[in-house]
Amino acid sequence: MRIGVNCVHLAPKSGDADIFLRNTLRALRAGHPEIELILFTDPVNDPSYEGWERVCVGGLGRESFFSRADSAFRRAVQSARIDRLLTPLATAPPKPPAPMTPFVMDLRILNPSPDAHHWWGEVRPRDLKKAAARASTIIVPSEYARRRLLDGLSVPLERILVAAPGSDHVSGATQPCPVARPFLLSVCDPEDHDKIPALVQVYERVRGEIPHNLIIVGEPSELEPPDWGDGIMRIHSLPVEQLTGLYQNADLTICAVDKDGSGIKVLEALASGARVLVPRTGAIPDLARSAPFYCDPSSVPSMANALLHALEEPPEERARRVRSGRQAVAEHTWARCADRVAAALRR
Repeated sequence: MRIGVNCVHLAPKSGDADIFLRNTLRALRAGHPEIELILFTDPVNDPSYEGWERVCVGGLGRESFFSRADSAFRRAVQSARIDRLLTPLATAPPKPPAPMTPFVMDLRILNPSPDAHHWWGEVRPRDLKKAAARASTIIVPSEYARRRLLDGLSVPLERILVAAPGSDHVSGATQPCPVARPFLLSVCDPEDHDKIPALVQVYERVRGEIPHNLIIVGEPSELEPPDWGDGIMRIHSLPVEQLTGLYQNADLTICAVDKDGSGIKVLEALASGARVLVPRTGAIPDLARSAPFYCDPSSVPSMANALLHALEEPPEERARRVRSGRQAVAEHTWARCADRVAAALRR
């Protein structure tokens, strides 16, 4: 079975879709040798897929790609004679050149911002619905995402398959701490930067009561402030071992993303041995159960109070919560995720 994988416009370390795809591909290669994978890349991400069979599709501007003004991608897919195309729904061609199985990690594509550019705010949602209608199966990371897709794109429930992401791409082994303690930690993607102002407000609200710095890790965004202010350290990128060291040594990891459909960041934090503060929304309660501290992400006072409560947890309760978190995510492996993806590709 020859599976084409659409990686075009998926920048390395760009978010949950990139984490999901790379780990799933590795697990598919290890556990399903009968599946032949051919990756379609672009000039930006092609070097990061070294070691894979791939076709670099050049000259694709973002809007021209989606508007089908450039047929390079279609020609490349047709020339590769693939049996099925695995693709993020966000970059799925409305008229696929092969039978298509999209996956959805970021649910925000279903509800564009009111001030979005005409092409993204009006034209692209129509294209997403066309692509979803032509898909044989759509892969989502959680039951919450499945319900949202059912409502947002009117896709029949039997055509939506849940493949929960794994947490075993991070190691629970003890890692050194790369920064001075004590500190709070937040790990975010460029798409999450609209949540950072509230996070900074929470930190400013409690800063006079605690000795902690706030460390924000993640790829940069144009929305970032020129000056983060006192006590805030900004780190753009870290090897996974150093990120694990941050998770393990932070007094609390704050995941401020509301209505998170995949929970990947929370899964990796808990697998590393972190205590986390998260919204009681989206996929997180189902995935992490009682391991996190929960808060109302729409209320700065609620988040601040929950943060202070978490920092006051006694040592024995901290240790119990860390064990609970690791137990909650132990069943989430990329091998299991790949089995579900393989099942979707065969439909």
